[in-house]
Amino acid sequence: MSMTVLHVTASLEPHAGSAAISLSHLFPLLKARGFESIVLTCDAKPIECQAATVHKFDAGSLADLLGKADLIHLHGVTPGLTDVVVERASQPIIFSPLGELSKDAKGSGGWFARRKQRARVKKLLEKTTVTALNKVERRALGATETLSYGIDAEQLRSFATTEASLPDIGDRKCLLFLGKIDPKEGLVPLLRVLAALGSAFDGWHLLLAGPDNDGWGSQMEAAVNRKGAADRVTFLRGPDMQTQVGLLRRADLLVAPSLEVRCPVAINMAVALDVPVLASPAVAFDGDAGQVHVCPPNPAGLQQALAQLLAPGDGQPSKTAASGADWSNHLDGWVNLYEKCKA
Repeated sequence: MSMTVLHVTASLEPHAGSAAISLSHLFPLLKARGFESIVLTCDAKPIECQAATVHKFDAGSLADLLGKADLIHLHGVTPGLTDVVVERASQPIIFSPLGELSKDAKGSGGWFARRKQRARVKKLLEKTTVTALNKVERRALGATETLSYGIDAEQLRSFATTEASLPDIGDRKCLLFLGKIDPKEGLVPLLRVLAALGSAFDGWHLLLAGPDNDGWGSQMEAAVNRKGAADRVTFLRGPDMQTQVGLLRRADLLVAPSLEVRCPVAINMAVALDVPVLASPAVAFDGDAGQVHVCPPNPAGLQQALAQLLAPGDGQPSKTAASGADWSNHLDGWVNLYEKCKA
């Protein structure tokens, strides 16, 4: 079935942990299946993307873009963009919140904080086919559809990197976090747990790499310096794609302790590069048990899991090839949902 899909997302910049990394790998695969992809973003300068036509949001030209689309797919919540598209569109709409709605189902924070926002969210859910990333988000939203965001594992493995851009941690093992530097990602409990582990963390170095748009990284880094742990914790802000892949190749364990549902892009990248992962249930993808270690969503559970995985000897994670993150395992689900919604 030939179809044109308008993808709406805040940005196609490949920030660490961003769904944009998955989407850039998706469009060529969709094209091979007969789907044309148009992308609408808020990027000041639209990012060039293989097999997709990218447009910067402009209310004046929105009608023209909507007129070309058979189906609309909203990736995440973008205030000032998502609402406008939903209001003006007459086509079927698929909505993938990417954790932006499930973080507070009771309506006391985030997008649910104000009455007007709650009304907008209600309308959004009523007018769209809502998907979930994993069982945690599915329970929170009551969503019946699940769409897993994948990665082009072969392309990622062939990505050229250089050691020159990576922090020097000597011969210590690398514990890597790759995503937004934000307390919602579980970084405060992570730092406290590592401090509590004491000598069990000897021989390891924590790298926290990702965008720091809200200044949380500076505050955390200052706290680490006050505790005298600067020689064991390094912050790397805004790593580009080449550096992200280089960091993963250097990593001995990726940690993803997010307190809220997030798109598991960093996990997918790690699995594709055979890097073991420790993740909270909020961010771990469903299935592929054994490839991703899932820890209880509390500091005690995180400490117990890290104590086991960081310990020398048999407790250490092994790097085992895994295919669960590859788009080849998920593309059929996207195509089937697109065709079902258009029918």
